[in-house]
Amino acid sequence: MKNKKRLLIVTLFALLIIVMIYRFFICNENSMTTKQIFSMDTSVKLTIDGDEPDDYIKIIRSLDKRFSSYNSESEISKLNANGEAKLSEETIAIITKAVKLHEKYPQVDITAGALTKLWNVTDEEPTVPKNSDITNALKTVGSDNIHINDNRVTLRNNAQIDLGSCAKGYALDLLFEQFEKNKEQCAIVTFGSSSLLYGEKKDGKPFVTAVTDPDNSNSQVLEFTSAQCFVSTSGGYERFFEADGKKYCHILDLENGYPTESDLTSVTVISEQDGMLTDFLSTCIFIGGTENIENYLDADDYAVIAFDKEKKIYCSQKIRSSISIINKDYSFK
Repeated sequence: MKNKKRLLIVTLFALLIIVMIYRFFICNENSMTTKQIFSMDTSVKLTIDGDEPDDYIKIIRSLDKRFSSYNSESEISKLNANGEAKLSEETIAIITKAVKLHEKYPQVDITAGALTKLWNVTDEEPTVPKNSDITNALKTVGSDNIHINDNRVTLRNNAQIDLGSCAKGYALDLLFEQFEKNKEQCAIVTFGSSSLLYGEKKDGKPFVTAVTDPDNSNSQVLEFTSAQCFVSTSGGYERFFEADGKKYCHILDLENGYPTESDLTSVTVISEQDGMLTDFLSTCIFIGGTENIENYLDADDYAVIAFDKEKKIYCSQKIRSSISIINKDYSFK
């Protein structure tokens, strides 16, 4: 019963985000074919311009069987259970890339699985763990606990892998490759908080993306125009619970093992080439807060849009002219 209720809550939230996204991501309404499924612990919507998307749905389902820690039969779940496993090429690739990203952005680590399981923020009745349990879980975190030998992975020091910070983005990267191979004209894929806007619209106009208001998921703070790109958003408003009057979000600070208390409320990362990077970085930047936001605004390979608790908008200069503010309570920093 708990799992069914949790699934319903997550599905409803993801559907709300997808509905808002699809209000703006349109290629050509008359020629679109759409499929929607639940995968990787979220509702996924795939739209192809003038093509049947079943082959792409099969790809998404196959990736869920590899990456999802919520699927007890997935490769990651079996690796966590046994501490060692022979893995597919895709799973080896995402783990390898995640370790490399961690070296550059250490705030996010896929070996935090024991910690995320301990907090279990999306459970029906989550509770704040004991300090001693948090300390013990933190001891298992560290990408150096992952040992890869050809297609076999071994986890040391009781480490547990959770790909929640990057699996959706990586799945979008693989779908992008298939769209290129099949020469699709226009496609839209949304995994809740991570999306791919592929190709070109028939009317020649840019894509328009709305960014949700962290204080009201039924409205938007702003929208921005773009060509083909990957977009990922992270925020403490997505999944959280309250205990003794305090809110605990699902994004964890690996310095202390507790949910992050960032002064940012939402972070969106846009990249023309790398979906996994946007997924990983949106979490990383959110954890770092406004103290570190300037480190990311001038990057060459991605752009950032972030909101803080004072309703100030931080953004990369190269995307600022593409932004239209909808909620006038917000203003540029």
